[in-house]
Amino acid sequence: MNPYAPAPPMPGPLKAVRVILIIRIVLAAVLYSLALFGLLAVVSLPSAQVEAEMGMGVGGLTAILLYGLALTAFEVYVAIALGKGGARARTLVLVVVALGFASALLNLLTDSSNPALGIVLMAVILILIRTESAKEWFRVTDPGHQPLQGGHPGQGGYPGPGGHPGQTGSTGH
Repeated sequence: MNPYAPAPPMPGPLKAVRVILIIRIVLAAVLYSLALFGLLAVVSLPSAQVEAEMGMGVGGLTAILLYGLALTAFEVYVAIALGKGGARARTLVLVVVALGFASALLNLLTDSSNPALGIVLMAVILILIRTESAKEWFRVTDPGHQPLQGGHPGQGGYPGPGGHPGQTGSTGH
């Protein structure tokens, strides 16, 4: 693939993955902003009162907030990297899915929230990145990709079943 040629357009399933990630990022930004204001409000309270009402101290609440912010920052990075394509972007999306499933499992085990939506979104992302169009796009946008001789699907000269451009597999000489 010519490194100066424009990348093929992102297929629909991957555009949907990117939209899901962006929605998650926006919701997380809103929720973590509210959580930060809540944390600032409880800092002035006695620690025993905070622990009684929240189930943990200010330090624990701060750690959870920082962890969530780090995950959100990582999702921003992945959403940007997804636009560039390649095997690395696919791997980063898989890491987001794994972290999403792990967070949902943690929520289920700690009974802190309903993990159903998180599980469904991660499953949808996993299904979408495994579509044929997504796999092909990740492959052809990979910097180390060696194009097939004769071109890519959808471009003139793509090898037919016989291995040569225009050949249909029959040996009609």
